[in-house]
Amino acid sequence: MVSGARSNTIFIGILIGLLVCTGAGARAMAPLPPPPPLPPILSDLTITPAEVELGENVTISFIVTNTDNQSFVYTVTMQIENITLLVDVELEAYESKALSHTITTDIIDVPGVGVPGFFNVTVDGITGSFTVIEPMLPLKLAEFTVSGLNVFTEIEEGADVTILVNVSNVGEVEGTHQIDLILEGGDILFYTVYSKNVTLPGGASEEVPLRIEGGLTAGSYQVEVEGLTGNFKVIPEPSFWEISLRVNHIRPSVRTLSNLVSIPPT
Repeated sequence: MVSGARSNTIFIGILIGLLVCTGAGARAMAPLPPPPPLPPILSDLTITPAEVELGENVTISFIVTNTDNQSFVYTVTMQIENITLLVDVELEAYESKALSHTITTDIIDVPGVGVPGFFNVTVDGITGSFTVIEPMLPLKLAEFTVSGLNVFTEIEEGADVTILVNVSNVGEVEGTHQIDLILEGGDILFYTVYSKNVTLPGGASEEVPLRIEGGLTAGSYQVEVEGLTGNFKVIPEPSFWEISLRVNHIRPSVRTLSNLVSIPPT
């Protein structure tokens, strides 16, 4: 009986040993967790524009590439001086994505740099920069002044009338201005407006002729150009006899001159 009990004890010990070994083997065969994904590669960092006025936008663009065979979410760290921005991107296996992030420069306030100023940008070790400048004042729009009205005081009937004015563009950009000439007098019952467009670059001046074509009858006339006034008279065209008298008035001086130089009569 003693030998039988001893045999049973040995058998039970062997069985327990086998069970323990089987359990250890089972634990050893459990699947291992996957390794962490390889870090993606960042490239092609661009910052546009490289120079920007305060208050305008700057866009930071780059490409992130997953070199691993598993998908995951990666957080890109973007540094503008001491300002940190985090951008999450979901990447499939071996996928490349073009990313961009836009910021407004008037929110940048970096101690020791100041706005405007030069700003360094780092995106996961890739570096770039941009410059913020003071906003330029807008150019003054075209603005015109008219001065120096000049008109001949006496004009023969049937002749053209020319009025001269100085036109100046006191603005900083090119512009076009319409000049209106108002004419009254003579047998004109109502005023007549003659218009002319003048185009000048910023800061330029020009003497501009305003021409009234012949056709005014004899009489007194008044012209007005943007508050400037002038007067002239249209005199009747000389008659045939008046012209003859003028010619005869000239002849004696011609004969006198011929006597002085001893020109023989023809």
